[in-house]
Amino acid sequence: MAESRIIDYYGTFVTFWYQRHEDDLIIIEKLHAFEFISRIIIHIPEPNFKQIRYYGAYHNSTIILIDIVKFLSKEKSNFFKSLTNNWRSLSLLSFSIDPIVCSLCNIPMLYYYSSFT
Repeated sequence: MAESRIIDYYGTFVTFWYQRHEDDLIIIEKLHAFEFISRIIIHIPEPNFKQIRYYGAYHNSTIILIDIVKFLSKEKSNFFKSLTNNWRSLSLLSFSIDPIVCSLCNIPMLYYYSSFT
């Protein structure tokens, strides 16, 4: 709840307003301070609870990356786009592990396609 919705506070009573979703009617209530606090407390998340506020194109890191790509040359931007389209390159960038190379013998694995017809 925004602080701007609190109309008055007299030490024991809090007067505030809210807009009801059912009929968009503005309701003004006057509650005892303890009742007001008990209604507000239920909206406080648990400790270490993660909330997603912005995601996708609205996320801050995405906006920063979009701005950085504008300053790159055409060759470099095409190179970075090719990295994001290749799952092997993404795995190397993210985890520093090549998914094609065997972890035991360090030999690149081969993919054999066989059709059972």
